[in-house]
Amino acid sequence: TRLHLIEGDLPAAQATIQKSAVDGSQIGLAHATLITPLYDCELTLAQAAYEQTVSRADQFITAIERSGGRVCLADAYFYKGQALLAQGEIEAAYQALTHAQTIASDLGAIRIVWRILAALAEVENERGNEEIATELRDEARTALDTIIKHIPEGELRTSFMTLPEVKATI
Repeated sequence: TRLHLIEGDLPAAQATIQKSAVDGSQIGLAHATLITPLYDCELTLAQAAYEQTVSRADQFITAIERSGGRVCLADAYFYKGQALLAQGEIEAAYQALTHAQTIASDLGAIRIVWRILAALAEVENERGNEEIATELRDEARTALDTIIKHIPEGELRTSFMTLPEVKATI
């Protein structure tokens, strides 16, 4: 699903998500209950179905919080924040993204921190806080540099660095 989303092939991503819902027992509980809902949030966000993204993120957040877990919680708040930002709900986006940042930082989840920081920079731009936005972009680049340094030289690093979201942050 993630590869289809990266390539912008939304129909294929949706088909994969639907298949995983049907075949959940075969792909494993973690994917069926954690990863698939997040890809669904990412898909609806890419489709500009922002209300649906917020609704699905909220459902996922509720389920995770009820279970006492925190895994992937920052991701759900990130997608919610992105959808709210796209809808022009700047303060609500700020709240979701700062909550995502807190969770991700507490967990040491650098894989999502850079994305959250980049989104928060957008929020601060919208709020007219260019200096804060610049600081957040710098923090996002620093976190991203840490990830890049841990990817072995070669095709994998190159392909990661050419992802549109990564290129925009670098």
